[in-house]
Amino acid sequence: MRMVVADALLSDIVRIVKAGVVLVQPDVSDRSEACVPPFVEHAAFESVGAPCVEASPFVPARSNREAIAILDGLPVYRMVFRRRS
Repeated sequence: MRMVVADALLSDIVRIVKAGVVLVQPDVSDRSEACVPPFVEHAAFESVGAPCVEASPFVPARSNREAIAILDGLPVYRMVFRRRS
């Protein structure tokens, strides 16, 4: 399985995102479970609520892959992590 949330990406996110939230929306259960630990174990982030498969407040941020998953009736796992100051 290719991991998107690798150390290099997380380091870039920490460097670039100084305030606000990071939205992670994988459409594969295993990937959603693998996305949580790197963020919650990192001192720069805190989880905002539990991961869910409900509608996202960031609907305009849908990727092409997410749109296909929704059309196919597949769940999209949504996680929000807040950047600590």
